[in-house]
Amino acid sequence: MSFVHPAAGRYSHPYVSKHWRHNLAGGLVKEAAWQARERGILFEAADARAHFSFDVGEEAVKEGFLPDLIGPDLTAFSMYQRPTSFNLAMQVSKYTYMGVDIYEVIRRCTELPAKIMECKGKSGRWPRTKC
Repeated sequence: MSFVHPAAGRYSHPYVSKHWRHNLAGGLVKEAAWQARERGILFEAADARAHFSFDVGEEAVKEGFLPDLIGPDLTAFSMYQRPTSFNLAMQVSKYTYMGVDIYEVIRRCTELPAKIMECKGKSGRWPRTKC
């Protein structure tokens, strides 16, 4: 994962089959992926349409390699394509199906992104903040 520049700060779509060859070796998460996480690289599972493989995701989850951020990654283009993730509830059910505790999934959809964007504790305030 030395191809992830530290300035980038994140790696999107880590569970897509064609990219997973960078992260998976012999069915196990490569040491480089763990090292990237230790360097502060965030793994973002934004997989609305074609950026996800259950085979890959289940192997990673089994090893404890969860995405730091979970979101639907919907765009004007992907919203009307098939297959697609129509909403965040679909993402939540996908990760709980793979064995991730529901509270941990919700945390990675809400609390962790808010913390990263420095919005923790600011949502719902009026007048609106940047969050």
